[in-house]
Amino acid sequence: VKEGDTLEGLDRSYLANPRQWQLLQARNKVADPRRLQPGSLIFIPVRLQPSESATVQFVQGEATAQARGNGTPVPIATGSKLEEGTELKVGPESFVAVQLADGTVVRVQAQSELQLRQLRQLRRRGRAGSVQSVLEMHKGGVESTVPPSAEPLRRMEIRTPLAVTSVRGTQFSVALADSGQTTASVEQ
Repeated sequence: VKEGDTLEGLDRSYLANPRQWQLLQARNKVADPRRLQPGSLIFIPVRLQPSESATVQFVQGEATAQARGNGTPVPIATGSKLEEGTELKVGPESFVAVQLADGTVVRVQAQSELQLRQLRQLRRRGRAGSVQSVLEMHKGGVESTVPPSAEPLRRMEIRTPLAVTSVRGTQFSVALADSGQTTASVEQ
């Protein structure tokens, strides 16, 4: 908390929907929402933070997307929006290029499966507006081009069952073998 902060102001800076400051008040047991103690900590649940969407730039062959909570995979096309939690499945001899909110381009290779997790990034975080992107790979491989950034809080991660690859600005690939072995390569 900085001098002059109020729960209403923090609501506008951090939360997806306006007028949710009461949730912050209840979560943090704040007596007066207009008088916060500078230097104190306010916990802001990730579920209340706004999420960004990713955009499909290119599709070659067969690829489907399954939204979180929706049991039906649907074919994706160039221009499709993919929300946080979406699971992608790319068929044989196919690939998909997806652009994340921060300009990162992820090329999902043939016979791959991954989930757009923390687009919790695709989530904007607070006053700095930095983007956190976390992709969880279940099968296959991806190539990513992450634009360089001076933002210390910006993060791009690709997680597999055995490894986490995290970068701030580079071109790299991650491949997941059927055995679970993960290979990460920096290409630039």
